[in-house]
Amino acid sequence: MSTRVGSFGQGKWADQASPLMRYVVVGICLLLLLFDGAAQESRFTTSTEGWSIAGDGIGPFLVGDGNPGGCIQANDLNLDAVWYWSAPCSFLGNKSASIGSYLYFDRKTTDIGDADPADVVMEGAGISIGTTLSMGPGTEWTHQGVQLVASAWHRMVPGLPAVTQAEMQAVMGSLTKLWIKGEYGIPVDMGWLDNVILEPVGEPMLIPLSLCEGGYLTVQGHSMINPISWQWSFPGGIPSTATGQFPPSVLYDVPGTYPVQVIIGNACIEQTVELGDLIIGAEYVIDTAFTLCYGTGYPFDGYVITEPGTYFGMLATYLGCDSAVTVHISVLPELWGEAEITPVWCPGLPEGVVAVEAFGGVPPYSLELIGPVDTISGPGPFTQLFAGNYAYVITDESGCAVTAPCAIEEPEAIDLRVLPADTLVDSEAEFQFRTSCNYPVLSYLWTPPTGLSCTDCDAPLFASSVSAGVTLSVVTQVGAHQCDATTSTWVEVRPRYYVPNSFTPDGDTYNDVFRIVGSNLDRVVDFQATIFDRNGNIVFESTSPDFEWDGREGSAMVPPGVYAWFIQFQERHNPGRTLLRGHITVVR
Repeated sequence: MSTRVGSFGQGKWADQASPLMRYVVVGICLLLLLFDGAAQESRFTTSTEGWSIAGDGIGPFLVGDGNPGGCIQANDLNLDAVWYWSAPCSFLGNKSASIGSYLYFDRKTTDIGDADPADVVMEGAGISIGTTLSMGPGTEWTHQGVQLVASAWHRMVPGLPAVTQAEMQAVMGSLTKLWIKGEYGIPVDMGWLDNVILEPVGEPMLIPLSLCEGGYLTVQGHSMINPISWQWSFPGGIPSTATGQFPPSVLYDVPGTYPVQVIIGNACIEQTVELGDLIIGAEYVIDTAFTLCYGTGYPFDGYVITEPGTYFGMLATYLGCDSAVTVHISVLPELWGEAEITPVWCPGLPEGVVAVEAFGGVPPYSLELIGPVDTISGPGPFTQLFAGNYAYVITDESGCAVTAPCAIEEPEAIDLRVLPADTLVDSEAEFQFRTSCNYPVLSYLWTPPTGLSCTDCDAPLFASSVSAGVTLSVVTQVGAHQCDATTSTWVEVRPRYYVPNSFTPDGDTYNDVFRIVGSNLDRVVDFQATIFDRNGNIVFESTSPDFEWDGREGSAMVPPGVYAWFIQFQERHNPGRTLLRGHITVVR
């Protein structure tokens, strides 16, 4: 059996905390990053913990009244410069484990001002970067934090490009300066600092390995603790143990899952590192058979099989291990159908019919018709169908299916028109309807007959005092078929109105009230009637077309004489307003 090279498996987290370590596994390229899982902290419980002051400040001094417990305090020397808290060496060096996490701290100050030039400054690998928070500390304890990602930082030298993630990694990989701003006011001020925490990314990250049976694992060890001893453990491998930074390749010829471990040590410490589980995948010999529907294919070894026969090839498992595969392919008989379509004879009616017959395949068959709105199950024929695009689906006993389109056509829509359409005429005025149609008309029927000179002709005369909706129904000749069509129009009859010029409100029941008289007053809307005396004063008004004025202004009778009136309203179906005006004489 030949030697084969594995590939990456899925990542997992280990339980141990360790200094930064890197392992390169030749052949399977294992990249293992182990980070110290403990955060770097300064709580200032008993000392200043090595913190110092950069700039024109003096301190730090260990004081109480922290957040909580102890804290450090510094005072401004008023030398016209800005002072910073400077982190000790425990916060410096290789802090790559903290990339992506946060630097937290608590601050307060006696003066509040701007973060100029930056709230936090870091340097490493010759690169100086800073970050400006949305707000500075207050006169009470303020808890703040900044994320250690490139987008949260800017260069301290103006005009240079934005900080890249690669530069962020370079700074954090060899951190030589970490300053937190303490001064925010121009006068002499004081500042306090507590609870500085530099978080790591998290637990050690392991990427486990995978190989195929008969494969060799080759590892190389690199560590930042400068080890002088390496003790490797390879359970299930040949050999199962090894020493040295570059142990010999290890053979794994039995499928399974095996833990890999290395113990590294120097003059001070000994560190055990669990590298995770090495998965050894098996290689198989597979003999299988598939039955295909006619016209379909089976993907195999880089191409698609469509013809019956026996095929041989090599396939890779999920671990990338080769397997010898024999596939026996059989193909079912071709399945097809034929559709007989009856079109729609009269436009817009559900008269279409689709009848489908199935052939080939493996009977019995099931049938569906997919339409513009829904799907209808067979066997058909499918009737009462509107015109449109359809598709039938035939499925045989073996589950093979074939789909084919089928369209139901219909003639051009019947365009029946009556002119004039929705017209306005005067009462009793006579006019003639006209009709048009894109198909020959065999018969006419007008309803209702009121006001029409005929009900079975193509152009009746209309004369009426009442508005009406008129409907025309016809029978047309569409090809070899007779089809019905209907259209409607509205005739709005303008009423004639009469307003008297005098009345005698004397109580004799004859001509005692003033009012407007006319047909179709029930179709009047937005009505307003107003009566004025000779001085222009309103003596009567109403919003009802059925108003009656008995010659009174309030409860008193108006004196005899001439009065002006003004009436306006709107008629339904008439876009304009009707305006009437005149004079009425009150006679006693």
